[in-house]
Amino acid sequence: MPMIKDEQGHYVEPPFHAWFGLTYSNYLVIPRSILEAMPLDWQNSIIALLDKARDKLDTDKIQDRYSVQLRGSDGKYVPDPFANYRHPPVIPFKHEAEV
Repeated sequence: MPMIKDEQGHYVEPPFHAWFGLTYSNYLVIPRSILEAMPLDWQNSIIALLDKARDKLDTDKIQDRYSVQLRGSDGKYVPDPFANYRHPPVIPFKHEAEV
């Protein structure tokens, strides 16, 4: 795991390393429909952070043409309800008491 420097110059574990936890996931995939269902201030915050990353990283040197396919709990490919972002399924929100 790569260590990064914090604002004080100390080496720390990257926060995303902790966020991913003990999974073996290499990618975070978020369907466009879910992003567009977020409140506007969240969308603007995420966009600002992604733009900041693009400004900082030399993304022209990174291959980023990925293909994503959904798998069910048994590991077999299943139809992706979010594949057509123009007509997504209803995205349920948790009730405030559940959060």
